[in-house]
Amino acid sequence: MTEGRKNFEDAFGKIQQAMDRRDFDTVVRDCCGLFEAAFKKIYQEACSTLDFKTRQELMSKEAEIGKGNKGVNDFGFGELVGLYRETGLLKKWAKATNRDLGLIDSINYNSIVALRNKLSHPDYESMGKVCSIGDADLVYNYVKNLYATLGLFSMDEGIKAAFEAKTTTTVNGEEREMVNIALIRERGIIINQSDESRNVSYKVDTINRMLSVVYKKTCELADEKTAEKMLFDMGYDSGNAFGNVMNERWETNNITYEDKFKKWCDFDSEVGWGRFNSTLTVDEEEGKIDGTLEIKENFLCHGRKKNDVKICSFMKGYCEGVIEELLGGQPVTLVCVTEQCPLKNAFKKTCKYRVDIGDEE
Repeated sequence: MTEGRKNFEDAFGKIQQAMDRRDFDTVVRDCCGLFEAAFKKIYQEACSTLDFKTRQELMSKEAEIGKGNKGVNDFGFGELVGLYRETGLLKKWAKATNRDLGLIDSINYNSIVALRNKLSHPDYESMGKVCSIGDADLVYNYVKNLYATLGLFSMDEGIKAAFEAKTTTTVNGEEREMVNIALIRERGIIINQSDESRNVSYKVDTINRMLSVVYKKTCELADEKTAEKMLFDMGYDSGNAFGNVMNERWETNNITYEDKFKKWCDFDSEVGWGRFNSTLTVDEEEGKIDGTLEIKENFLCHGRKKNDVKICSFMKGYCEGVIEELLGGQPVTLVCVTEQCPLKNAFKKTCKYRVDIGDEE
């Protein structure tokens, strides 16, 4: 781990500690410091990599905002936000580096500047309590989103380690971990902070009912084979898109296929799909995959009976879509090797798949 990366992780760790002790002013102040560091880092990269005309425009605006007396390294947060707003630097940088700005494109930086200014000039009576929990939570999520999107942390080393604030509770003798989901109440959205993606919350029963309706209606209009293909395609498209995003985040880390499989399994295990476990190994010379993919407590089997319609083709499609992307587009086929299906036997909890190279014949 580089010294710079460690410094960033330490900074996020301290911010989380401030959140835990409800020191919201410190949270906002330190987050603004991380915003400044990110903006300066991007500006420096832009001035060395963007085309000559764009670099000239940037330096001209830098001189204008600094009034000829100081440069970007001496700018405060408000001046940096002004520089980015007036030059459209984030979008220029995203285009040049082929990055998707995602949610950070909608961040209201002016509101953060206003909070930072209030902290710089507080009334005596408001010392130490300028910012609310809503202010702190919003700015904290914004800065995590920024660092995740810009790749200032790698997916595995930085975001997960530095951003998670794991707490546990015990219910009926079972230890439960509080997952890393953040609510932005005023916008009515929740964010999975492991990958900074927007999520929605459904009951498993609701999702399974929706998939069952799709299956049954497709059977009425066509047949069972078409219904299974419909669910498979729904899963495959979702898995393919997710695998593509994960591949882009990991492509510069030189990690093995086996590590990619395990990281994917960890991710989906943390969002309630069941406990994914991979023993898959890739033999590039032979062009085959050994081992199995196991899913314990597959959500598609939860609360369902043996006579219910079989909707597991959705999971099969999803996993094929993810694995193909993680393999760089290599077609694969999942083959169920489960000895006793959990849908048929309530005492069994694990679905098991073999992965073959190539399309299903």
